[in-house]
Amino acid sequence: MQAHDGPKRSYRHNRQQQHLPEPEVSSRVTSCSGFVLQTKPIPTRAPVWLWVLCACTFAIVPARAGPRYSSRIVDTKSGAIRGVILELNSKHLEPVEVFKAVPYATPPIGSLRFEPPKKLPPWKGTKLADTFGPVCPQCTFSCHPPTRCCCLLERTDDVIAARAGG
Repeated sequence: MQAHDGPKRSYRHNRQQQHLPEPEVSSRVTSCSGFVLQTKPIPTRAPVWLWVLCACTFAIVPARAGPRYSSRIVDTKSGAIRGVILELNSKHLEPVEVFKAVPYATPPIGSLRFEPPKKLPPWKGTKLADTFGPVCPQCTFSCHPPTRCCCLLERTDDVIAARAGG
């Protein structure tokens, strides 16, 4: 009886018998349509140069600045709001002043459902109108979660007209 290193695997290709040794732990043998493929595992530790590249990228790329708030405060029937200045990154377009999610009525939830919109109670202080409100329920795909609290509107003004009081 002859000793061997392990069980032999047999694969058939073109009607010939071919004996292959058991694969090592660091690789594996797979059969795909009769062909034998030898693959190497992906290293689990990243090389040092990759860590240096990531560190340099985060050091060079500046952090994204927050919104640039408008200097103008607009008084509504319910209270004061402040918008943001949106740069359009174009030599042909001026920046615009944007007021997002400005409430205009009490949300129609609970006992107010299926009722006409009710007057919004006044708020104290200045409300920042810098983020979009939730999406009203509808049958479309949206990035924002839907809700019935959607009595909000968005308004965009030309910054130059806003400075002139228009």
